[in-house]
Amino acid sequence: DYLERWKEQTGISTELMIDGDLRVRPAVELQLVRIVQEALTNVRKHARASRVTVALHKTAGRIVATVTDDGIGFDPSAKIRGDFPRLGLATMRERAESVGGSVAVESTRGAGTTVRFELPLEDQAVTS
Repeated sequence: DYLERWKEQTGISTELMIDGDLRVRPAVELQLVRIVQEALTNVRKHARASRVTVALHKTAGRIVATVTDDGIGFDPSAKIRGDFPRLGLATMRERAESVGGSVAVESTRGAGTTVRFELPLEDQAVTS
């Protein structure tokens, strides 16, 4: 439902691909949804994309998700604030790490961006 509303609001062609049964713990599900939402917010604000794909699958005790766009991309190694939307990416990393997961970003100027994150199916939350 969220992706359908997002597609209607942004006019960006959106595809959801789900491979298999994705029932996960509530804490992981919450972070999964929030990370996808943040990635899509970055697409809307920065990518100038015409197409985005959200893909989810399970592998080796983890759920793997990607949000891929065909937008303008960016240089992930850039240090200048205007060149790199760090706040959203930092939030995604914190959310993934809070349940024992990780986030990686691949992007090339002019060739789009993929945000890939992996979250555990079992309880691996980090405690402080």
